Amino acid sequence: MTEAVAVGPARLDRGADSDWLAHVTLVLGPHPALTPDQAEAVRLDYGFDGAELRLTVRRALAFYVKRRLRLDIDWRSVPATTQHIRLVAEEPAALGTDDTDLSRR
Repeated sequence: MTEAVAVGPARLDRGADSDWLAHVTLVLGPHPALTPDQAEAVRLDYGFDGAELRLTVRRALAFYVKRRLRLDIDWRSVPATTQHIRLVAEEPAALGTDDTDLSRR
């Protein structure tokens, strides 16, 4: 069995993980091949505020959110009846949602 050795506290710089501290906004829209009535149903189902849905997530987790919502595939290669939403844009999050200012902690 291996012997445990005390090494002291971790020396981790909280600001080193910029992907965890930063946020991105995923802008979603209905698949453009949907009829107007279908697109409206999608907006209601997903809780869109107007024509698009803006999800702000940690940059480190954006990959998983896109994968879970199947936004990681090219929407043009999937029928609208299968993939109802598409990723319209991925933007840096608006001011006030970025945690890189560690002085607040």
